[in-house]
Amino acid sequence: MRDLFLLTKLRYRLIVNSIRSMSRGGVYKFIFFFVLGLLFIIGDYSFFFRIIEYLKGEELIGPILIAQLLDMMALTFFFMLFFSSVVAAISTMYLSSDLDLLISSPLSITSVFVSKFFQSMLNSSWMVLLFGIPMFSAFGGVYDQGIGFYCLMLLLLLPFIIIPGGLGILFTVCIIRYFPAKRIQQGMTFLIMLFMAGLVVFFRFMRPEALYSEIEMDDNLLMAFFDTLKLPKSPYLPSAWLTKGFLSLINNDGAGIEMSLIYLFSTAIITIIVVIIIARKVYFAGLSESGTTSIREKGKRKDFIEMTANLLPLPVHPKALLVKDAKVFIRDAGQWSQLFILGALVVVYIFNIKNLPLHSYYLKNLVAFLNLGLAGFVLASVAIRFVFPSVSLEGGAIWVIKCSPISMKSFLWEKFFAFWLPLLFLGELLMIVSNILLGVDRFMMILSIISIFFITLGVTGLGVGMGAIYPRFKHENIAQVAAGAGGVIYMIICLAYIGAVLILEARPVYVHFKRQFFFHDYSLSGLYVAVTAVLVMTVSAIIIPMRKGIKALEEMDM
Repeated sequence: MRDLFLLTKLRYRLIVNSIRSMSRGGVYKFIFFFVLGLLFIIGDYSFFFRIIEYLKGEELIGPILIAQLLDMMALTFFFMLFFSSVVAAISTMYLSSDLDLLISSPLSITSVFVSKFFQSMLNSSWMVLLFGIPMFSAFGGVYDQGIGFYCLMLLLLLPFIIIPGGLGILFTVCIIRYFPAKRIQQGMTFLIMLFMAGLVVFFRFMRPEALYSEIEMDDNLLMAFFDTLKLPKSPYLPSAWLTKGFLSLINNDGAGIEMSLIYLFSTAIITIIVVIIIARKVYFAGLSESGTTSIREKGKRKDFIEMTANLLPLPVHPKALLVKDAKVFIRDAGQWSQLFILGALVVVYIFNIKNLPLHSYYLKNLVAFLNLGLAGFVLASVAIRFVFPSVSLEGGAIWVIKCSPISMKSFLWEKFFAFWLPLLFLGELLMIVSNILLGVDRFMMILSIISIFFITLGVTGLGVGMGAIYPRFKHENIAQVAAGAGGVIYMIICLAYIGAVLILEARPVYVHFKRQFFFHDYSLSGLYVAVTAVLVMTVSAIIIPMRKGIKALEEMDM
């Protein structure tokens, strides 16, 4: 207990010192993410408030639908917490940089594990809480509940979070006793990304906007909608206890609330005890072997990546860098598994465009122009995850690049073209498919294709260049790079650049609409001026950050 108290005090001092030593840029970053999180919470609450309010108004089937919605969300949260806790436990308990110091200290291994247990629990649950608390609070808002509802809500959620988190950690310590931690982490990351991608597509294809559309729906249609959301039920699942607890809260059923709390808290306590008992026997053994991995003998045959690269008419050095980047990307499941999320977002994006209720020629072309900005935002979001961290992804091996006969100029330009081509393909795919679905005219189609070509160039140049200006070679998770001050600055500049492109092209589009609908003969000189301005701005967005990035890497002290 004394060791655990010391570790908790140490963690507290680390947090306090990090706050006190926060730079001005860190303060701005904190304010930015705080405001962003607050807006998300408000939007999340408002969205579910409208859905629950609508369901409550259905007198005959409203309670059934609300119970089904609660059960679906509780079960989804349960499995999300389980998978998330597995990945968080691997990173926190086996791959954390402070483990060598803690294990070599006179602290007991059990105290170290318990400290890491709760740290892992916090790391895996904060995102679900950020989404879940506003959602469950919406029930209190709709049913005009008092402060007691929200206190009991937190009491119900606390053990509910501990149970799947503890089971995930138990699964982790058992499986890592026999398999390398890094391989398990990559496999679980892949499964989580696949699960999230399927969840996004599944939820969107259910068309939840129909719940609060202006079209009148009968009870049978509502029941058919929620029948598609049915999940396997069991009275022994913690999600069922949570659902029963919330329904009892809504109906002011004291006995039901008491039984749900007893089930959840007793199971949570038993889960913690079982995890600690088993961890005493297997945690240290798994920790000792967590850094080992199987080494496959490399054959003499060249792999597919090298054979493909040999077909490209590139100099030796850029070709070698391209092969290296491709192999690193494929070997890291945390990188390529995010393509499932990207694919799901593309499907949802096109599905949304297809289902827009647009019937007039004017609205279709107007939405196509606004869609250009939305596609630019999607590309910027992809770039902040893949392009901006590309230089930092080299990690400690950056000194090998600096000591090699490859110049920093060649190094960065290889990164630029390696990421620009996939971004260009994605951007043009979104624009061409969505414009075909909208049925836009030839002018808007050509303008969209040219604009996306420029936007992908600018976004990639900004990403690679600023990633070299603000590198972070020491990181436990590559996502930390994008979340840093440099990533925030990059995203702001990217959005400003995309907004400037739209502003420059707004006048030519307006003139085009005038020509189409009012048959006014306007000069197209404004279009040529706008395209020239976009070209100049794009070249600047490429050259300036790339030059500064090359200079920063060349002057960097190893």
